Amino acid sequence: MSPVQLFPVYNENYAKFFVSPQVVAPYEVCYGEKDCYGREPHISQFLRVPLNVPNYLGLCQTPSQSPWTMSDEIRPGSLRVETLLISYKKEGETYDFFISTKNMANVGFTPSPHGRVLHVLNAAIVNYPGFEVTDAYGEKAGGVLFSDFKDVGYEPLFWFAVDGEFNRQLNSLEIQSRVCGIRGVRNIETNEITHIKDFSSDLLILAKRINGVMITGVKMAQDLV
Repeated sequence: MSPVQLFPVYNENYAKFFVSPQVVAPYEVCYGEKDCYGREPHISQFLRVPLNVPNYLGLCQTPSQSPWTMSDEIRPGSLRVETLLISYKKEGETYDFFISTKNMANVGFTPSPHGRVLHVLNAAIVNYPGFEVTDAYGEKAGGVLFSDFKDVGYEPLFWFAVDGEFNRQLNSLEIQSRVCGIRGVRNIETNEITHIKDFSSDLLILAKRINGVMITGVKMAQDLV
């Protein structure tokens, strides 16, 4: 049997849990004609980080379906981060980009050592190539965003880290960004990597222009048990 997919339902009443439509456009999700819950298509959206949803299963309930029952439960092992929305500041302006984490190994929730009820996320992405980041439409955007590095022969390498906690008894979901930023650079010609502690003064100036790097949104994947 195929897993029963869940998607958070975006509407203005719960806008505080979602990324602003001015940053990334909401999108439609469909469940198919034979959906066992009779759910109809609806609009979903990236979740805003930091996030604290008291009832994440409730946030995934569509207007067309009957309310969830006590036997309906999110399968904690299915909770995964599929996409990260990253924001940063440069010369007083805010910029956004995205990275896909679908094929990464450490972006799922795992059982907490402190009890069976809690499942935790502790994901770190090291030396992510700056030229591989995309815009909201999946097109590569790093070459333009970080053209000042490219012009002097380097590609910035980023560090991203995100934590989370899911309580399967309460259906509560929390996600928060940890320290993020430039970790090093790759020489475009030689592929040699230089860590930030060894940056020249010119590279340090470029790196310091990019500040306030934070994970500000996530696109999640999850199924019912």
